[in-house]
Amino acid sequence: MNQRKILTVCAGVVTAYVVAYMLLSAAGAYRFDQSGLVRYGFGSAASDLEMWHPKWAWYQNGFTDVTGRKTSRGNALGYFFGPIIIIDRTFIHKTKGIKK
Repeated sequence: MNQRKILTVCAGVVTAYVVAYMLLSAAGAYRFDQSGLVRYGFGSAASDLEMWHPKWAWYQNGFTDVTGRKTSRGNALGYFFGPIIIIDRTFIHKTKGIKK
């Protein structure tokens, strides 16, 4: 394959990735989620965020687990679209804290 064909294929893959995400995001919604910073006495995290989730995809980076370590969590589709979900939440669908 020559360089032009490789660039064309790469551009096609990136375009398909972005378009697929846009379709899932258009059908998405804000849902309650946990940062991991607010916990019940027995250790479970309490919902303290409203976070955007594309349809069928669940991904959260920066979750604080019970040991205090930052980690990510989600489903397979969420991890696949994780990079673009982070961009979306940074610029378009910002995460909202739930007021006490």
